[in-house]
Amino acid sequence: MLGPEYSLYFSSFALARYHRPFPFGIFGRYCTGAVPQVYWNAFRWPVDQSLDWAYEDYAAVGFAPDRVFPAGGLYREGIVGYPYPDEVREFAQRTRVTGSRGVSFWSYEHMNEEMWEAVRSATVEEEGMSSAEFDQLNASASQLAGRVGQLEAEVAAIRSTPPPTAAPPPRTYTVQPGDTLSGIAASFGLDGWQRLYEINAGAIGDDPNRIYPGQVLVIP
Repeated sequence: MLGPEYSLYFSSFALARYHRPFPFGIFGRYCTGAVPQVYWNAFRWPVDQSLDWAYEDYAAVGFAPDRVFPAGGLYREGIVGYPYPDEVREFAQRTRVTGSRGVSFWSYEHMNEEMWEAVRSATVEEEGMSSAEFDQLNASASQLAGRVGQLEAEVAAIRSTPPPTAAPPPRTYTVQPGDTLSGIAASFGLDGWQRLYEINAGAIGDDPNRIYPGQVLVIP
């Protein structure tokens, strides 16, 4: 959290497995919680299954339900229609029962009157904020730049780290008619056939003389 009162959140896909390169661990250190985009109406998934999968995925990357604040999709676009009001209420109620401390919806400017009523009927009464609490909240906001700066620095460090160099593929040779291990070893400049046999014993078997055309050998 940004001080004890000010919160910072990040938003990503409904399922963390769809965003594997994302540095969830770093964002988890600096953010109050995650806001997965659980647009069940666009996914054509049941509300309960969408939320179950989202909570399961975010738990796997370190976010307990009280740090997950799902965002529902209350919009209509193309073949995606508005969700049913009962689904909106189920969405809000299930998140509360699961342990989330809040939800969000995208996006308010796209909502019709029916969606607004669904949200209103799904929400619970909120506690008011005293003037002292409000002043303290505003004071805490001044720390935001520092936290965001730290977050950006760590993410930049990840981006600047070159990926590990992949090991080169092993050399191979396809046995031709008349080949012997000693002849193959000599053609690759190896010091004897024994090392060649040792590496390929699993494929050749107990008898080093029993190689056959078409067999692929690994060259050390």
